Amino acid sequence: MTLCCLILAHAKSAVTARLVRRMLDAGIACHIHVDAKADLVPFQRVLPAEAHLLHERIPVWWAGFSMIEAVCRLAEAALAEPAHTHFLHLSGDTYPIKPMPRLIEMMTADADWIDSGEMPPDDPIRSRIERCYLPDCAVGNLSQRESYTDRHLDSGTAARLGEFGRAFAMKQAGSFPWRYSKGANWWLLRRETLLRCLEVYRDRPHIVDWFRYSAHPDESFFNSAVLNLFGEPAAQGCPILALWDRHPRPYEFSTLDDLPLLRGAWQPLARKFAADSLPLLEAIDAELGTAPG
Repeated sequence: MTLCCLILAHAKSAVTARLVRRMLDAGIACHIHVDAKADLVPFQRVLPAEAHLLHERIPVWWAGFSMIEAVCRLAEAALAEPAHTHFLHLSGDTYPIKPMPRLIEMMTADADWIDSGEMPPDDPIRSRIERCYLPDCAVGNLSQRESYTDRHLDSGTAARLGEFGRAFAMKQAGSFPWRYSKGANWWLLRRETLLRCLEVYRDRPHIVDWFRYSAHPDESFFNSAVLNLFGEPAAQGCPILALWDRHPRPYEFSTLDDLPLLRGAWQPLARKFAADSLPLLEAIDAELGTAPG
């Protein structure tokens, strides 16, 4: 039995490298996808040789289906190792905040950890799946950090107008055929659960297209797959702490003043850690009596 991390990264290479070293020191394999829009060189310089960098990278758009495509590529690569039994999906700016034995105990349990509660029919959040969105292109980019001047029609998007029209017609013609779940896009899944989710991704294009042209599919595809494949929500939710009641949202942990927030969490990991948070990460390791090799 071995454990495996599926890491999506695009910046903060020093934080990602420290995370990977902590995991490798605990015997946890790490597969990493770096956004094709980002410079790979800083990651290559600092990541341990034992880390598995995915060579075929894709551009990842914030809150787009490209996030699902990237993690599915990571999963397919990691599943090629038969000994991997549990898979933790996390961002490159995540870090363990509890003793590693607690994380390993969680990762080796016979359980899935994912937010997969069903959204009721009258919940406004269902508009994310019922309406047609184009999150993986400049004109449909959902990121609030982008200027309106960046949301323009380019040649790549223009070439896809027929595709977008078909997606719109599909959603106008019928109702979403699944139960819909929304939650954190980070999870811990057992091998069999992950394999079944990948079967949906590969073999059910109609279902996939509902998510491909939705808002925030990163927060609903795997969540909804678990709900529909097993008929009920997973018993446990997301194992990673993220704070949405502080600004910026989600909050970035960066200084020693954040230690009380982290000490009070039940989750064994937290995100997001700022690029300049290395002193904070060193303090966390000192409290836990560990430091990456």
